[in-house]
Amino acid sequence: MILDKTCIVLLACNDYESTQLTVANLLKYTPENIPIYFLPNNITDNFDSDKVREIGMFYSNLYPNRVIYVNWVTPSFPYQALGDLIYSEQLEKYDYICKIDDDVFPITSDWIEELAKCFEKHENDKLGYVTGLINNNPWGFAELVSLMNLQDEYKMLVPKVTIAGKNMKGYMKQEQIIYPEIGRGGFGTVWQYPHLARWIHEKTTFRPEEFINATKGLESKEIDNHLRYSIGCVLFRKSSWAKVYNGSKTDEKMWHIYSKDNNMHNYAALNVPMVHLFFYNQRLSNKSILDRAYETFRNFANDQLVLLWDNSASCKTNFIEERLRQQEYRIKSSQKKLVTTIRKFKNYARYRYFRKW
Repeated sequence: MILDKTCIVLLACNDYESTQLTVANLLKYTPENIPIYFLPNNITDNFDSDKVREIGMFYSNLYPNRVIYVNWVTPSFPYQALGDLIYSEQLEKYDYICKIDDDVFPITSDWIEELAKCFEKHENDKLGYVTGLINNNPWGFAELVSLMNLQDEYKMLVPKVTIAGKNMKGYMKQEQIIYPEIGRGGFGTVWQYPHLARWIHEKTTFRPEEFINATKGLESKEIDNHLRYSIGCVLFRKSSWAKVYNGSKTDEKMWHIYSKDNNMHNYAALNVPMVHLFFYNQRLSNKSILDRAYETFRNFANDQLVLLWDNSASCKTNFIEERLRQQEYRIKSSQKKLVTTIRKFKNYARYRYFRKW
């Protein structure tokens, strides 16, 4: 089975609250023999990135054989760093990579095995990648509305005509979607409207048993390779990445172009339910779901999620205070540097003036 030569690569950016919940659930539902490489990816030097690094170091120290904190790859553009990692000496023994974003996580203990089975089933079909059934995902959202018989409720939440897509010259354009159609491609319906993401979270994320039961026993389904699929989790051959990577900012655009141009076949294992917390444009509108997500999955795991911090209200207050202290320190440091610079300039100007005489 390909799992013997598979590792997980977690791309961690600046969202420390989502990252912690993702790693905790990965550890809960992933076999211990499959390593998780924690890659700090495209992060900035601020409070949020400090917390992300703390998470990576905490879990790698606690589970040194399961979580590997990647410190040998030079910080770079998001997917340049991914390529540097997967082709590094440390990952030499792996032939398959399961890339997962820092706000996407599984909720079943057989998730990676089922992805591997799906991959093996279609490996001879000019296969690009396999993925799970991700709820807050344009393609996955449309599937779940149908699978869970949510069409009538969905109709109450949207007008007859909605928009999907994005105007990107020479690549894609915005389009109108007429009900009952749902935009499945890049920047699709659920991406456009944060209230729909909250709604599907109510039906799936906050009711994990119902989400699992709705997807149990389902087969895989091919994803139209002319669609830009929003990739939160993807299992692929390591050797494919050199063909896929073209320097774009997102892997979904790179996979889309590669799959369409080479007629590659990509599949979703519909029996692998997965949660995606936010798209970047939903974070502010929907951040309130984090408290419920933490509570839901702590309860769902019978309080067996291992967390660095508990994400309680008092914890968040402490973080706000710490963030303010850091800001205060940086402001004072900047002021001191400015005063020193001005003093040096004055001394230099005085020296130049008296030197004339």
